[in-house]
Amino acid sequence: MTMTPTENCSRRSALRSETAKQHADLETVVGALGSRASYVRYLRGMHAFRAPYESALSSLDWPALFGDWRPTLIAQSLHDDLGDVGAAPLEAVRPIGGMDRSGAFGVLYVLEGSSLGARLLYRDAQKLGLTATFGARHLAQQAAGFETWRGFQALLETAEGLELRAAVSAANAVFEAAKLSFLKADDDEA
Repeated sequence: MTMTPTENCSRRSALRSETAKQHADLETVVGALGSRASYVRYLRGMHAFRAPYESALSSLDWPALFGDWRPTLIAQSLHDDLGDVGAAPLEAVRPIGGMDRSGAFGVLYVLEGSSLGARLLYRDAQKLGLTATFGARHLAQQAAGFETWRGFQALLETAEGLELRAAVSAANAVFEAAKLSFLKADDDEA
């Protein structure tokens, strides 16, 4: 079944509406970044879920699917940030299998959309003494990538043959993988 946005509802709006619960659940699990310990937990959880998804995305045929547009990849910066704060990465959560074009749009909706919250998180990290060159590289990279998000939105709205239901399903799977990664970070600390 293909979901079709109405004249008054963009694909982005449809994705936002259909993933709102999973997104809210993730934000609740992530919580505030008010201490160095909460920030380290955040880094470990974020890396555990982002690294495998970014690896899966690297196998896509980018020119055929997305033209010249490319996502903001932060897994290496997350790894470097973990090293800065003296934290070991968690075992990665595995991504969804066999990512097709519609699924890739759902995955990218979550990964690229996180750049919006990165601006706020970057300010929180700076209050903890972390910077674009120490401990908060990935946030600085994301915060600077707003144009990448805009480019993705344009692709999302104009992509031909996009199965919105498949994109929603993939986006919800990413939110769930992220939530599980943060819960795993909690278990690892216990």
